Formats: sequence, structure tokens, C-alpha cells
Amino acid sequence: MAAKNLSDEQLLARASHAGRNLAVLAILATLVAIALWVIPFMAKAPLPGMIFPALAVTSIAAGYWVLTIAARRGNPASVGIVIVIMALQLTFVLISAGIGAARTGTDVASNFPNVVIPIAVLWALASSRSVLLELQERDLWEKVFDSEETGSQFCVVGGILLAIGLLTLNAGAMYVGQKVQQEHAARNQQAKEFVEMIKHEEQQLMDAAAAVVRAPTSDKLQLALAKADALKTKCQSIRAAAGDQGPLPGILTTYSNAVREWQNGLLALKDKNPDVKHAQQLLDMGDKLRANALEEFNRCFVNRPSVAQR
Repeated sequence: MAAKNLSDEQLLARASHAGRNLAVLAILATLVAIALWVIPFMAKAPLPGMIFPALAVTSIAAGYWVLTIAARRGNPASVGIVIVIMALQLTFVLISAGIGAARTGTDVASNFPNVVIPIAVLWALASSRSVLLELQERDLWEKVFDSEETGSQFCVVGGILLAIGLLTLNAGAMYVGQKVQQEHAARNQQAKEFVEMIKHEEQQLMDAAAAVVRAPTSDKLQLALAKADALKTKCQSIRAAAGDQGPLPGILTTYSNAVREWQNGLLALKDKNPDVKHAQQLLDMGDKLRANALEEFNRCFVNRPSVAQR
């Protein structure tokens, strides 16, 4: 119900809602700040990355507490400041979500949880501000608030603390988001290099190995082994760039095992009296490992062209 439609008794009963709502936000922010400060000390190793979020949320909590004092003195600006800042925060979140979704190809809806908090705060405080303004309009303010001071200085200090906290938090979120996007782009590039390796280095090895199987000669074996070494070197290069994050390192490990089996099969054919059957078994094992690696690759990188079949 709009504040203008409330009776004087209802307005007086709701006069303390602004201070109560801000106090709830201050308590929640304080609990989060405490958790952020405690986590690094409870972990096995220090977490420097938690310092900036902890400082930011601490500043937000302090801002809410200071604005709570102003709200309990009946200053509608205490609530208005939070509404303006939360509206700006909501705008920032929506813009960041759109940019992030465009860069990473994710769904904007995945950022919905980041929108809930600003909307909830706006909804909770909008009616509180209208009640305080209506109390002043009807000259009922003095019946509720005894102090002559409305706490304007508290509004200024609280607004500054809240703004600093949110700016710090947003800066940290932007930094983390940028790092995630860079890692995402790097993984995409490594996946592309893997596909190119299949099309070029591996295909060259397969052509050379097929020539060996048709008519094994020393020159053909040397060429096939050279192609196998080139493929192994390329695979190791991509593996080193991939690090230990994401599914690609495991895929490359399996693929490297396939290359090793191919090399063993070719080396078996290099003997003076080669065991052709054993060599073929090694080559088949390499094919099986390759199929496993590329099946996993196609499953994890669904937007990539399928390369599991040759």
C-alpha cells in the first residue's frame, strides 16, 4: 500500500521500518565481512585474494550501520542514498552481465543471482523512504523522532562508505571477470591448436605410417618416426600451455599415450625380423587411445567441429 493511502496511525507504526531494514542489511553485511576475514585464517594457506573483498564488504557494512543511525533519526535521505547506489549497482551488474555473456558466449540468465540482491534492497527500502517523506508532509515527524538532528552528516559518511565498498567490490569483480575471460580465451586457443594438430601433424604421421604398412622400408620408417616425433613435440607444447586447468590437459595426456603407442608400433617394425602382428597391436592400441581422447574432446568442446573420425 502506498504511503499516501495510509492513515496517520499506520504511518506512525511504520516509522521505524527504515531503520530496521537498514539494520538488517548492516547485520547481513557484517556477517559476510566476518566470514571473509575468517576464511583466510581457517584455510591451510593464506588467501591474499580474499583481502580486497573483505575490505570492500567491511566498508559496505560500516556504511549501512552509519546510515541506520540516520534512518533512526528519521532522515529519508538515509534510505534514498541506498536506493540510488543500489540502482547504480543494478545497472552495473546488468551491463557487466551483458558484456560478459557476449565475450564468453554464456547465457545472460546465468548472472541472475547477482541481480537479486540489488532488486531486493530496492524493494525493501522504497516504501520505507516514502513513509518518512509522508511523515514530514503530514507534520507527524516530531511525534516519532525526538532528536532535532536528522543525522545529515551520517548520511554523507554512510553514503561514502557504501559507495567505496561497492566500487572496490565491483573493481575486484571486474578484475576476476577479466582473468576468467582471458583463461577462457586461452583454453579456446589451445583447443583450436589441438584441432589444427589433428589436421596437420597427425595426418602427416598417418600418411607416413600407411606407407610403411603397405611396403615397410628403412626410409619410410625413418620418415614415419620423424613425423611421430613432430606430433609428440606439438602435443607437449599444447600440454605445457594448457597447464592443469580444465579438461584439455587430461585429453592431451591420453592423446600423448596414443602417440607413444604409435611410435612403439613403428619401432617394432624397424627390427630385423619384425613381429608384424605385435606391431599392429601397438598401432591399434594407439588408435583406441586416440579415439578415447577425441571422444572426450568433442564432449567437452561441443561447439568445436568433430575430429574423432578420420
